[in-house]
Amino acid sequence: MSAPVLSLQDLTISIGTTRVVESLQMTLFPGQTLGVLGPNGIGKTTLLKTIAGLRSPDRGAIKLLDRTLGSWPRKLLAQRLGLLLQHTQYAFEASCEEIALIGRHPHLGPLARESEADRRRARAALDEVGLGAFSQRSCFNLSGGESRRLALASLLVQDPQLLLLDEPTNHLDPAHQISVLDLVFKRVAEEGRAAVMALHDANLAACYCSHVLLLFGGGEWALGPSGDLLNEAQLSRLYGCNIRCVKDGEQSVFAVGRNRGGFA
Repeated sequence: MSAPVLSLQDLTISIGTTRVVESLQMTLFPGQTLGVLGPNGIGKTTLLKTIAGLRSPDRGAIKLLDRTLGSWPRKLLAQRLGLLLQHTQYAFEASCEEIALIGRHPHLGPLARESEADRRRARAALDEVGLGAFSQRSCFNLSGGESRRLALASLLVQDPQLLLLDEPTNHLDPAHQISVLDLVFKRVAEEGRAAVMALHDANLAACYCSHVLLLFGGGEWALGPSGDLLNEAQLSRLYGCNIRCVKDGEQSVFAVGRNRGGFA
């Protein structure tokens, strides 16, 4: 079996006095995608930022490609690990192509400029996310969904081995949700990468994630194959409401069920 892309060993993370995970053990191999699910405020973003090295855990070790995260030089780490944040904001005006090219910066030498090959890669990524016609449009003149897809294009241009995505479908309509996750799935499945995605939609997790991590609060978690953990009982407990599984013979779909005594 291939070496793991990501290993979490006895990982404990807190936000103030609130525990996000307690003694989390996890190994993610090439070709695998982990979906992180839980209610709002449970700590999904904090978990991703900790894995990315942006904050320190209370206890435990994080290994990227069998090397402790803290031992990676920052430039090499940026070549192998990419993070898509939950909210997309641009601090300065630039064209979509220039924003996409930011993904190449970890691969450039000091004072080096992007090559034509880098620009072709950026334009190809814009095409992949459906923004090919917007190459010269200002990043300030995009809708929320377009900005989200531009951020993903920059991540694709970065070309990391581990993709960390915080609600990648945020602001996207259903068709673009599918197209974006198709892109991620293709990169992971066909190119031997791995991904960790914070998601709210259990149906998308069932379609695109080989494994899921459920965060219940108080440090409690459950980890396993999506087919084992995504069920009515676990999801109803996770979200604190009645979740039903509807099967049509081809697909199982999770839906919010009305609580007893609700309005007719």
